Amino acid sequence: MILASAKILISTEECTSLKAKRKILMSIKIRLKNKFNLSVAEIDYQDVYHEGLLGIACVSNDAAFANQLISKAMDFIEEAFPGRLVDYQMNIETK
Repeated sequence: MILASAKILISTEECTSLKAKRKILMSIKIRLKNKFNLSVAEIDYQDVYHEGLLGIACVSNDAAFANQLISKAMDFIEEAFPGRLVDYQMNIETK
């Protein structure tokens, strides 16, 4: 079993409230779930409205497929939400 995951730092600098930040993050989360069938959650910075940290994960039997899926999700965020993706850290584990 292959577990691929990523931590994604999202910029929400223009937001002046947590409600505005969560609206942006919810949009990203829903689109990632629908398009790539990934598990997505906000994992840190819940009380900070200038940035958010999302965690995404997928389980597969093929490491190359899992790596490609996470990479496509990163490309999608860059295209669909320009300027939002600050940094990401990807991890692939064999269990």
